[in-house]
Amino acid sequence: MRRVLYFVSTGICLVGLAMVSARPAYGYADPGSGLLAVQVLGATLSAIAFYFRYQIRRLFGRTKKPVANAHLLSITAPESEPDLDSPDAVEVFAMNHSGNHESR
Repeated sequence: MRRVLYFVSTGICLVGLAMVSARPAYGYADPGSGLLAVQVLGATLSAIAFYFRYQIRRLFGRTKKPVANAHLLSITAPESEPDLDSPDAVEVFAMNHSGNHESR
């Protein structure tokens, strides 16, 4: 916190010094120049927020909490695909889709 305060106060001093020592600039600034400055400022702020996103989440307490019973939620894929052309697969299919379930 002390560092942030130091950098903010230094920045304010530098901006104030630049305003005091300004000389007249004999140039033309069209209306789009101000919008360009706003765009640069917005891009800079969003880049800083993206870079420090994890620290910002931690600051506001938005961290991922562990899920209760997470080991029960894991889903494992079968080791291999079933071979549907084998005679055993046809027999199992016939048993599951026949009207007679007692033969199992």
